[in-house]
Amino acid sequence: MKFEFELAALRARVLAQLAGNAGVILVAAPDSRADAAAVARHLARSLADSGRGALLVEAASAPTGLAGHCGGQLGSLAHALESEPPRPGPGELEVLGGTLSPDRIANPSLSAWLRGNGGLVVLLTADLGLTADAIALCGAADVALLAVADGMSRRNHLQAAVEDLRAAGRDPLGLVAAPPRP
Repeated sequence: MKFEFELAALRARVLAQLAGNAGVILVAAPDSRADAAAVARHLARSLADSGRGALLVEAASAPTGLAGHCGGQLGSLAHALESEPPRPGPGELEVLGGTLSPDRIANPSLSAWLRGNGGLVVLLTADLGLTADAIALCGAADVALLAVADGMSRRNHLQAAVEDLRAAGRDPLGLVAAPPRP
């Protein structure tokens, strides 16, 4: 019950920050201890369960673990980038992912494609300590969340991640307790 309450509170904070039904929510972890993929998946599912269409996109140059959370229901982001972004209907969740080259992640066309969805996009990137994916995608995001492993994430990693996001122009909305990576 506590987890559902936390998800509802997080969903409410994100939607209040977006001031509407459209926007891109960036989810990243400062290091490899937290399972940011679990946070992104649960947030996207919660948004869809509230009656909105949601698109969960793994745009990373290194594995995030999202495939393990999706049970084979992960569509190819590389293939989807060749066409218009999907627009899930009310209550629907679509999941796209797969590793991309750092050049493709930093390319402004990816940001434009994400914004072209016109709905709610939960954007998952690789850990900040591993790649610069989150920093490259800050311009595409309306909201940034840091997934941290409760009691395991180090303060200096958290501070560095917050400073990196701020330097890229995005103040994190907050820290989200995530399960530790398996």
